[in-house]
Amino acid sequence: MTAGGKPQLVVIIAHHEWLRARLASVFQEADPSRYAHEVYPTFDAFLDTGCPADVDSFIIDDDVSLHQCVSSHRKITGRLLPVIRITDPETPEAARCTEKLPMSEVFGSKQVRADLLFTTLKYLNEVNTVIHEMGNLQSAIELADKTNTRFFQYMSHELSSPLQAAKTLQANIALLDDIDEIKSNARISTIAITHVLDAINNISEYVRVSKNQLSLQQEIFDVGSVLEELVCLFREHAAHKGLELVLALPSALDCQYKGDKLRLRQVLVNLIKNAIKFTEEGQITLSACRHGDTLRISVEDTGIGMAPELVADILGRNGYTPGADFDGGLGIGLMLSREFLASAGGHLDVESAPGKGSRFTAVLPNEFYVQHPEQPLRATG
Repeated sequence: MTAGGKPQLVVIIAHHEWLRARLASVFQEADPSRYAHEVYPTFDAFLDTGCPADVDSFIIDDDVSLHQCVSSHRKITGRLLPVIRITDPETPEAARCTEKLPMSEVFGSKQVRADLLFTTLKYLNEVNTVIHEMGNLQSAIELADKTNTRFFQYMSHELSSPLQAAKTLQANIALLDDIDEIKSNARISTIAITHVLDAINNISEYVRVSKNQLSLQQEIFDVGSVLEELVCLFREHAAHKGLELVLALPSALDCQYKGDKLRLRQVLVNLIKNAIKFTEEGQITLSACRHGDTLRISVEDTGIGMAPELVADILGRNGYTPGADFDGGLGIGLMLSREFLASAGGHLDVESAPGKGSRFTAVLPNEFYVQHPEQPLRATG
């Protein structure tokens, strides 16, 4: 029986009718919950059935051409299926196969006994399962090694570069006389240091998510103030690429929101940084609106956009894909954003097309609060 609970499917291919009949009778008397079998006179007849994908083992006679066909089939499918060969002493020497396939056993026709066949099949399939698991383990090790390499490349570039820039700018401040230049250098230093802190926060949050240790805080805060702060923080960064970062808020959004302020801010930081990264000209618009009982905050850019399959991958990926970018560009930043929003009962919407820009929208359901002069906050629908 296979790991999934299905009976093992054994395909019998033999030119001799007596051998087919003998093997078929052995399997007909076997436990049908453990073994199923199909019998064919030639390999072409097996091919004509479409080659069932759930074959677990082959039993074949000692024919050179049949041996070669099974060997080719294993190479094409990439599956090391166990093979038992049955030899007939009366077969002329020139027609016998002298090569032994990997993962195979050879029996004389007089040794075709049920106990011997089933013991050998069980042994070969157990060995095959171990080989398959070892292959999966090797693939996992290689993928982990690749992920680690990309992570340290990220650490080197994403953390070292802005820190070096901030260090240089701070050193230059002491040499400057113009107050405007000093202020400009200070602002750029702040952006660089903030970039590093955001990256470190993403890594820390990724560890929490991977260990299922994510917990959200609940506080009441002003949505507009958070968005204005982010625009001020990234406006200089966008301007360095010749981009305009604008805030579009309707007057009706004069409300407070109950949720995790820091994590919402982190979601928007990731979305804004992605927008700046993938936009070469035009503008990036940060907007928000209330739609029914949800809060929708969008980051829209005029950048390169994405193909539909990439949008589907972003929305459909359940977790971070090892080997993907760690730099917040369609990698760990978006994964964390999805996790945060989902934990808060919301989700991430993505609209994009190649060459037409993208719009990422954080959708959050929760209570809204309107501030009335000299009155406490009250919930509103």
